[in-house]
Amino acid sequence: MNKIIIGEMYKQLKKKSIIIIALVAVIPFAFSFLIYVEPSFLEMDGEFGYLSYMVVMWQSMWSMFIPHILVVYLIACITEDETQGQILYEFSRIPDRSSLVLGRLLSILIMVGEYIVLFFVSATAGFGMFITRTEHYNPSDVISHEEIVQLWIGFLLLLLVVSLIYSISSKVKPIITLVIIIIGHFLLSNISYIENWKLIPGTLAYNMEYTADSGNMPTIVYQSAILIALITLCLVLKRVYYKHMEVTF
Repeated sequence: MNKIIIGEMYKQLKKKSIIIIALVAVIPFAFSFLIYVEPSFLEMDGEFGYLSYMVVMWQSMWSMFIPHILVVYLIACITEDETQGQILYEFSRIPDRSSLVLGRLLSILIMVGEYIVLFFVSATAGFGMFITRTEHYNPSDVISHEEIVQLWIGFLLLLLVVSLIYSISSKVKPIITLVIIIIGHFLLSNISYIENWKLIPGTLAYNMEYTADSGNMPTIVYQSAILIALITLCLVLKRVYYKHMEVTF
């Protein structure tokens, strides 16, 4: 397993993917500078503490599909050998295809994790250098229980996005997968305001009026369980796809 992960990471280093990740991760820093200079085209309201600012930045990146685009790019780089037939060579080296599925997924998650770490480093630097010097800075501002729930469900949604794109990468072009994700985002952000929206997994990441009290814990557990089940299903489908690909040399 370790050799698979190291091998996939090496491929990413050769493709200079870390440079792409770093460039995308500095967006929060640049946005912090814009808030500081407040150009005429930017209207900014509200006050931020450190944690609330991190939440706002992440939600902004999510709404602009920055993590989604990055995930599509990384998975396209890692799984391009599947469309070119080179994956059969991998099968000849690694008979355990479950390990190959999991190893590739973990390498993708490591790269996504690097983006998240760099994102928060960038946002932290921007907050310290610029936001604390503006009228929007409020050291007493903290994140709410609702925002914690949104971050948790949003984290599971990101894992589902990774798993879904990974599972269909062999059959669907990257641009199509991105369109699917955008449509899914649009549907979830609107469905969350209809009756019985809580039955639809992922909607807690979008509904700002949700109250995270003890009475709603079953809903949180329910949506978490469904999302985890969908993630598992995506990986099983990828395993089945690999299983039916035969080495012919």
